[in-house]
Amino acid sequence: MKSNSDKPGKKGFSYKPSKENLEAFKGLSPEEKLQWLEDANEFVNAFLSKEKRALWKKFCNNQY
Repeated sequence: MKSNSDKPGKKGFSYKPSKENLEAFKGLSPEEKLQWLEDANEFVNAFLSKEKRALWKKFCNNQY
């Protein structure tokens, strides 16, 4: 994961998964992919503060 906070005018972050990670995900069944997504969502929701969530919403809606 790379942060863009050190670049003027850039906000947010980017992540480039490895080829191995992409191949592993590609091999999952649709049910396993949905379970992975649900687990990731639950993890984020468990540890994300209300303030950070509001900031993310603004960022995702290009209101940042």
